Amino acid sequence: VLFYKSPKALDKSVEFQTRSVRIPPRLLPSPSGNFLCLFWHAENRYEIVHNSSITNAARKSNRDEGPEYTPAVDTGSNVLSFAWVGDEDVFALLHPPELIKTDTSNSSSKSLKKQRITPKVGEEGEDENALIDPSKYKPSVELKVLVGVNKDAVELNLSVAPATARVLGTLPLRGRHSPTCLFGGPVLCVGSLLQDKESSRMDGLAYFYSRRMNSEENDQSASSYVSVGPALPYPDLVVWDDDGKILAVIVGRRIAIYLADAPNFTLLSTTYLGTAGETDAKVQSAKFVHGILYCSTQSSIQCIMLGNIENDEIICEAQSFTMLSTMSSLHSTQSSIQPIPQPMQLIKPSILGYLHGSLLVSSIHGVHAISLSHPIIRIGALLATGHHTRAQRWFDAFHPCHHEALAQFLDRRGFPEMALQLSGLPLESIVNYSLIYGLTEHLENALEVHGVEAFHMIDTGRGANGDCSQSIVVCVGTYLLRYRKGDLVLQMANECLSFGEAGRKEAFMLGILLLNLYPSDARQLIGRAITEHAPRSKPLSETWRVAFYVNECILKSQIINES
Repeated sequence: VLFYKSPKALDKSVEFQTRSVRIPPRLLPSPSGNFLCLFWHAENRYEIVHNSSITNAARKSNRDEGPEYTPAVDTGSNVLSFAWVGDEDVFALLHPPELIKTDTSNSSSKSLKKQRITPKVGEEGEDENALIDPSKYKPSVELKVLVGVNKDAVELNLSVAPATARVLGTLPLRGRHSPTCLFGGPVLCVGSLLQDKESSRMDGLAYFYSRRMNSEENDQSASSYVSVGPALPYPDLVVWDDDGKILAVIVGRRIAIYLADAPNFTLLSTTYLGTAGETDAKVQSAKFVHGILYCSTQSSIQCIMLGNIENDEIICEAQSFTMLSTMSSLHSTQSSIQPIPQPMQLIKPSILGYLHGSLLVSSIHGVHAISLSHPIIRIGALLATGHHTRAQRWFDAFHPCHHEALAQFLDRRGFPEMALQLSGLPLESIVNYSLIYGLTEHLENALEVHGVEAFHMIDTGRGANGDCSQSIVVCVGTYLLRYRKGDLVLQMANECLSFGEAGRKEAFMLGILLLNLYPSDARQLIGRAITEHAPRSKPLSETWRVAFYVNECILKSQIINES
């Protein structure tokens, strides 16, 4: 049953209307979900339909009863680009420049007739005598808003549209280049591109527009919009997440991800997509699903995971994984925790969305469902959406021998404390994460569980370069003293005395650091460190100048002063 039929492009030529193939439109749902725009790019025409009007017509058992509904709420032609703006059913239209058409039917220059017209773009046989009007040189961006119609008209059994479009005005633009494309989202992005005909070089920028912060709440006019944020390179794609907080600007194969809080745009991370076999890779489509950005190139489907954007103290680091590829050689280069790319022949793949645990991807061969059940994908999605407890349940899917790789993944996502909860994490990584992120509780627990001897076993680089570097025990003790953990450091120092000359040197250094906190215990510790020695060996006071100086000039002088 046919519920809605899009009219033909009557503003086009007869040859255009009678073409055997009609290129399908782009489907652009409104932020509210109430409307759907059908943008016929090849026809430079748009039409907006009301979703409920179509679904209600499908539910009606008898279409001869009840009021008639007109699904189309607004249509327009000669439009270069369309974009939804914000969340109030505001949309932007890019119109071509107005021209002055010169009538040359009469050869006499005195009888030339000029008529101001708007050219119909995309048609063949353009008038070569059409002159550009300097006052209307640049294309214009018009803003409209959909306003609901009074329900009384429907109750009167009239054929009405459920909404009507109200013009908000023309957007004031910045930049020296003419606008060529619109990108929708919480903030409108207008791309301006200029191509040099002689050198074929292209120069373009993109500007963001949002309502003034001090504008009145009911003021939706185009004059209330101003340019915000920095000017960016002309993008191929602009993609927003569902919450309108994260923005991905894509140029070729390069992806720049921003944290958007208009008028502020903070760069979070940049990355390049494409496999080793794609020399001229270009991102063709992209979509955020559960906090993960999925992108498609000519021969691969990849995902980009971000870090913890809620924590300002942790650097957000992006990490990409290849999920689908035509390159079979990628399998050997994958990490132990990364998903193995599924081999599939792709021709112009495009990301559609998410359905029942799978990513929907369309191509010339049809629609494919890519499973998102791999544990690392599940963990990344749950962390991005704030379900940390549920993410931890997936840790058991990895063998303890892979926990160090999983810890690195969690660290790059901005969750080092969760990484320290992995049972298979080696001591060296525990110490590293604890020192970097100030997780003293985990460091204390590691000392109690493993002891000083285990720290000596991982301290393989001490003094290897002859730079008089300190041992890991002294470094950890110094770090703990910063957090007033003197009792634990004193316990570490006493334990060091039983590990030969190297251990006594560690106890000596820790004792020096403890003099201000525990003067009596520290002097006793230092005394034992420089006097005790193994059989057939000499004490540190005789073999180490530092110990000799401390013993003669500090300890003995303090004993004399006290007596």
